[in-house]
Amino acid sequence: DSVTVNVNQLPLADAGPDLWICPFDSIQIIAGGGVIYSWTPVDSLSNDSIFNPIAFPSDTTEYFVTVTDANGCVKMDSMKLDVGLAVPTDAGVDKIICIFDTIQIGGNPTAPVGSTFSWNTSNGLSDTAIANPSAFPQDTIMYYVTSTNFTCIGLDSVLVIVNPLPTVEAGANVPVCIYDSVQLNATGGTSYIWTPADSLSDDSISNPFAFPTDTTEYFVTATDVNGCVNNDSVTVIVNPLPTVVISNDVEVCIGDSTQLNATGGANYVWLPADSLTDDSIFNPIAFPSDTTNYVVTVTDGNSCVN
Repeated sequence: DSVTVNVNQLPLADAGPDLWICPFDSIQIIAGGGVIYSWTPVDSLSNDSIFNPIAFPSDTTEYFVTVTDANGCVKMDSMKLDVGLAVPTDAGVDKIICIFDTIQIGGNPTAPVGSTFSWNTSNGLSDTAIANPSAFPQDTIMYYVTSTNFTCIGLDSVLVIVNPLPTVEAGANVPVCIYDSVQLNATGGTSYIWTPADSLSDDSISNPFAFPTDTTEYFVTATDVNGCVNNDSVTVIVNPLPTVVISNDVEVCIGDSTQLNATGGANYVWLPADSLTDDSIFNPIAFPSDTTNYVVTVTDGNSCVN
């Protein structure tokens, strides 16, 4: 034969969070996790056998609650009720932000439930009378909060350090000839993101190569060591190649000469040069002894070449 022994879990006894009150005040404490409750010590409780008695200790007291569930399983938990003249006040940990950013200050909680709050200044605060205002100062500042609960008062402070935005320089606008590339160079940060990225060799370095086919404004977003972000832009001006027009093919008798002619630029270089009167003008005289193909390289006012 056999027998099954069913083992039930202990209840999730919870005496609630630690609390605070002023001397001679009272507060409701609340337990959970069972169906039957027994609190100790009993002398400063309105009822020691309910889940939510009123507590009115004269000194700081730790209350224990024994919780019994529907299966008759028992577990204990405790909470501490501080009694003191100073309201437990927490303005939060010191903060570091970038200028123009917003951050929430105050603790979690800033003071016990039922307290009222007064921050020392409205400079960069959304509200001076709430527990967790939003702060957006333009300079580093120390905020103080006073918490009042009945006749008791507490004070705490939090420092908000404001870092400036980085000074980002994307460089001066630069001209290029179509099909050429140019190296951009940004300063002011420790990491960079460029846009548009499709005509850049790398959009996440300070000095990518740009090869746009049309005039393009590039924007760079730089982040400094403090995590602060700023941006700048540079325009790459794309100039077309010069339109070169030269004289038509021509026939000459051996020993004769003919004038060549080219247009479209500011500077000219002809090859081969040995049968030309001048290889650096737009209209040299040619006197070849054999049929010759002359090539002219033309540079315009933007230094573009065709």
